[in-house]
Amino acid sequence: MDYGIRKVLKEKELSSGKIQMCRMGGSIYAVLVFNKRGALIDSVCNVCDGKSSKAMLLELNKEYRIRLDKLMKGEDF
Repeated sequence: MDYGIRKVLKEKELSSGKIQMCRMGGSIYAVLVFNKRGALIDSVCNVCDGKSSKAMLLELNKEYRIRLDKLMKGEDF
């Protein structure tokens, strides 16, 4: 399933699942977390447009790192 993903910016696949930071469409960016069977288990998104786009992308990158850390530790979402 593609979930409306236009472009994958970052992706990491681990034995416990997969995490992606991607552009969904327009100015919407998201972090998606999948379990090892490929089902979506967590997500967060931001609208990155105008003057605040850099700050919003930095915040989304922070969320990516938090979720990647949880995924690496095998924690539940």
